[in-house]
Amino acid sequence: MGDVVVYRGRLSEQPRFETLLEDVDRRTGVAGDPEAAMALAAELFDMAGPRLGCRFVESCYLLTLGDLRPNGSWNGFIHDPQPSDGEVLDALNRELVPRGLSLHPRGPGTSWSLYSLGGLELRTRQCSLPWVPLYQRSSWWTGFYTWQAQFWDACTQHLEFGWGWFDEGFMLGYPDRAVLDCPAIQKLGWSKAVPAEVEQADFYQCGLPVFFMLPESRHDPSIVEVEKAWSQFLKSAYASPGHNLLRARKDFLEARRLRA
Repeated sequence: MGDVVVYRGRLSEQPRFETLLEDVDRRTGVAGDPEAAMALAAELFDMAGPRLGCRFVESCYLLTLGDLRPNGSWNGFIHDPQPSDGEVLDALNRELVPRGLSLHPRGPGTSWSLYSLGGLELRTRQCSLPWVPLYQRSSWWTGFYTWQAQFWDACTQHLEFGWGWFDEGFMLGYPDRAVLDCPAIQKLGWSKAVPAEVEQADFYQCGLPVFFMLPESRHDPSIVEVEKAWSQFLKSAYASPGHNLLRARKDFLEARRLRA
C-alpha cells in the first residue's frame, strides 16, 4: 500500500481522481457475467440508498457494470437531489475504483457517467481500425488516462470519420460500423436510420444503449455481434435471482415508482 493521498473537496470532482486510489488493493471485474453484474447493482443500491441506487439496474449502466462497454452515459435527472449526494458518490467510487469502475458526476441534479476498464479493453480488442490504440486493463487507471490522450490524438488525425460521433460512440461501446455510419446519417436525416435490436434494453426507462445504423449496415458482423452479446447479457441479468430479489423489495419499487 502507498502513502495516504490528501486532496481537497470531493474525491469524485478531482481531475483523474481514480489515480488517487491507485494503490488500493485491486479486484477482478465482472467480465461479462450478468448475474455478477446484477449482484453488484444490488450492492450499490444498498450503499447509495434507494433514491440513487435504483438507477444502477438501468440497461445503460448494467452493461457497463458487466464490462461489456467502456462508458454508460446520461441517464436522466436525479429525483430530489440532495447536498449529501456528493458524499454518496465519493463512497461509491471508493468501492468501485478498485474494481476497475468509476462514476463521474455530470452536474447538479443530473445522473452520472459510469466507466469500465474491462469494457474499454474489450472494445479496443473488438475495434477493426488500426489507428485506435489497444488498452489493457492491467495498466489500470494511469494507463486509462494515457490511453485516453492517445485515443483523442488519433481521432484528431482521422477527422474523416467524424470527430464527436466517433469518440463518443466508441466509448459507449457502439460497434465500428454503427459509429462510422453516424456522419452519413446526420446528412441524410435520422429518419433514414434503423435502430439496433437489443432485447430488454428498455426493461427500465431512460439511457437506452441502442445505437443506429444505415439500413445497408443491418447485417454487418460488428453490429450483429454486439446486438447478440448485449441482448443475451440483459436477458440473463433481468432474469437473475438478484434482480428478482430487488423487485420484491418495497424500497426498490417505491424508488422506481413501480407496483409489486
